[in-house]
Formats: sequence, C-alpha cells, structure tokens
Amino acid sequence: MVLEDAVSMRDTAADYRAVFDAMPYPVCVVDPQSSAVLDANDAARRMYGYSADEFRRLSMHELLAPGTTGELVLDAPAASHDGVRAQRHRTRTGTILDVEVTTRPVALDGRAAWLVAIADVSARTRLEEQLRQAQKMEAVGRLAGGVAHDFNNLLIAISGYSELAGARPSLDDKGRWYLEQVTKAAGRAAALTRRLLAFSRKQVLQPGLLDLNAIVADMEKMLRRLIGDGIELTIDVEPGLGLVLADLHEVEQVVMNLVVNSRDAISANGRISISTRNAADAPVGSQHGPARDVLLIVSDNGCGMSEEVRRHLFEPFFTTKEPGKGTGLGLSTVHAVVQQSGGHIAAASAPGMGTTFTIAFPRVEAGPRPAGEPPTDLAATPSRLRAATVLVVDSDDAVRELATLFLGDHGHIVLPAASGSEASRIAERHAGVIDLLIADETLPGVGTELATWLEALYPEIRVVSLLKPFTSASLADRVREALDG
Repeated sequence: MVLEDAVSMRDTAADYRAVFDAMPYPVCVVDPQSSAVLDANDAARRMYGYSADEFRRLSMHELLAPGTTGELVLDAPAASHDGVRAQRHRTRTGTILDVEVTTRPVALDGRAAWLVAIADVSARTRLEEQLRQAQKMEAVGRLAGGVAHDFNNLLIAISGYSELAGARPSLDDKGRWYLEQVTKAAGRAAALTRRLLAFSRKQVLQPGLLDLNAIVADMEKMLRRLIGDGIELTIDVEPGLGLVLADLHEVEQVVMNLVVNSRDAISANGRISISTRNAADAPVGSQHGPARDVLLIVSDNGCGMSEEVRRHLFEPFFTTKEPGKGTGLGLSTVHAVVQQSGGHIAAASAPGMGTTFTIAFPRVEAGPRPAGEPPTDLAATPSRLRAATVLVVDSDDAVRELATLFLGDHGHIVLPAASGSEASRIAERHAGVIDLLIADETLPGVGTELATWLEALYPEIRVVSLLKPFTSASLADRVREALDG
C-alpha cells in the first residue's frame, strides 16, 4: 500500500510538472512570507532568461525594475483587489518589461503558497503611449494652428499698412527706416507662424515637381555660410535622382532646419554630410522605405542623443537647448512638412556617435515641370495683362481691405467677401464675369465646395489659395500666374 501511494504521488507530481510547464504564459510559485520563487515554468524561464535553479535563488522583489515603487503584488491587500497589479520587471539581460501580475492562493505540499501569473503587456503599453502622444500632438496642433492663423492675419495688417505708409512720398528717410524695421520684424514673425502652421498641417502648400539634387546645389553656398568655418560640409548627390512632388519653399526649410540642428550638435570642429539616393540604390543597412522612394539624408558627427531624447525629438516645443536658444519647433516642423508631402522621416543616433536623419519622399515618374524651371517655350504662355475681376474671400476685415487696396493698385476689380455664403451671393448678383477666386481655404464652406459652385457659373474661372502673409507684389504675382495658367 505504501508503494502504491508513492507511485501515485510520483505520477501526480509528474502530471503537475507537465501541466505547469505546458502553460503558454509565465507562471511562478512563490512563498508568501519571503517572496522567494519556489518554482517557475518554461514560459517564465524563457521570458526572464533565468534557468530553473537561478529562479529558485530569486525573490519576486528582485524581478522588479529599478525605480519601481508601489505595493508589491504579493502584499496581503492584493487579494482584496482580485490580485492584479501593473508592474515593471527586469529580465536577466536588463530589458524592462511592462507586465500585469495576477496572484492566487494555492496549497503546495500542504503549505500555503502564491500562484503568480505574469502577462507581458509591453506592446500594449507602447500602443497606449503612442495613442496618448498622438492625441496630445493633435491637441497642440489645433491650438498652434488656430493661434498662428489669427496671428498671421495681424501680421498682414502690420506689414501691409507699413508697406503702404512706406510708399508715401512725404515720408522722410528716418521714418522710412523705421517702417523697414517693422517690416523686417513682421517677416521674422511670419516665418515663425509658417512653422506653426506646418506643424498643425494647416499651411497651404504649393506642391511642384522637385529635383532634390538641384535644391541642395542651390542651397550649398548659403548652408556653408550658415554652419561657419569650423565645420566641414560634404555633399554627395546621386546622378539620375528621381523627382518628388513637394513645396519648394518647405523642402528648403527642411534642409536648413536639419543642417542647423546638426551644426548645434557639434561643439567645435566637425562634419555635416548631405546626400541623396534613390532608395533602391541606397547603402545596405540604411533606413529607407519602399524601392520607389527618393532619400534625402543629413548626418553629422556631433554629440548624438540618448534614446529618451530621440523618442521626443519631433514633439513641438521640445528642445535640449538652453532657454532662449531655441523654440523647439524646428524638427517638429520638419516632421510635419515631410508627412504633409506624403513622406516619412527617421532619426538614428546614440550618445557620442552623431545623428543621421533620413527622409523618404515618394518618387514621381511624370508630372508638371520641376518647380523653378522656366517653360521651354515662353511664347507659348502668353500673359493676360488685362484687368481681372477677382473674388477675394477671407473672414478678417484687414486682410480683405489690404487685398482690395493692393489688387486695386494693379488695376484689378476686387469683390471682397467675408464668408463662403457671402461670396455665393455676390457671385449670383454680379453682372459681369469673375476671372479669379482667391480664398482662405480654411474657412467653412470655402475651398472645393465654393470653387465647384463658382465653376458652374463661370467655367473659365481660376482658383488659388490666399497665401499669407502677402505683399502687394506677391499678391499681384499670384494673380498673374493664375491668369496665365
């Protein structure tokens, strides 16, 4: 009988071990008094990297990640909360895991023990953090876009009326100099609002077919002056580079922001490299996208950055610079412009190892001529120099008044409207032809909706966005380009 009992106990133990090790999730048996691990199944050993013997020399306290605070899952109050706790654990190799730990009391060989089940929720935690970050970025973007839009209208009034005042023949040289300083300050403020609008994706882009090689070549002299004599700038562009569809001004701003970021990361002498590649021909190991991408790569041998800094790199107003040394908008603007152009950007860096930014733009096989390239036959694009009737739609009184004054000075007839509904009423009552619609497309009821309605009344009408801030000359150029097609 004793022998039969022993065999039964041996079989029971074997069955327990088979079931315990077959569990697909990590499970430990723990002493409730000392928190010592009495046993761990195969899944626990794989996740933490400890052998069975090593586990038995550990306590649950030793699995906690450094800095983890709060109630230990094995404390008595856990049972009254269904025994579930969110914790951070550390594996044998130092990897930090976000886990959910569930405990249940069991009896093992006649004594009390805890059965501890551990679920790795690191992936879920990362997704939740990404969602929170996206929501935060969206909220900041809405705020930044709204502020920048209103501020832009104020800048138009400041720079526009300064321009009109500066044109008065009775103004003396000192007064004209004062107005020039106001205009320059307004221009710097306008550059800041463009960054905010780009980040909020409310910036109206003018995409054209671009050759990144040509852009880098045109900017080379300016970039060398920007980084100074102590830093070497090398440029390596690939012949036969594919074309991309993007806004010329914004791409130039992207290049400049990345180079400035690299310059600031270099304490003394150093090196900055700008290169372009077709993704299919990119070096092995480079961070590139699909084979049809065109890459713009900016790298430096500066101080580099930690993983924690890299995670926040493209957040608005995030900066590692001293107060007053940076706005924290440069890289967030880069990120927004690249995404708005259909591309993506990645940063590779480590402390003391420099930084490499890789931007991938979708490659465009055919389309309009590259931006900035003159037409092949100037005679084929006659200019319509006659006075045009222009419907201007904007909710800001000063913007409409300045647009009316500027375009009127160039001989155009202006029909100002404060909203899409007012523009519709004006168009219905207007006896003649309306040649052009210039509108703030961010207004409700404006944009495609208004343009489609007007095209039914005036099939030849041209439609352009009202780009802010504007000057008398830039607005007149915009009208001429639109009428020339």
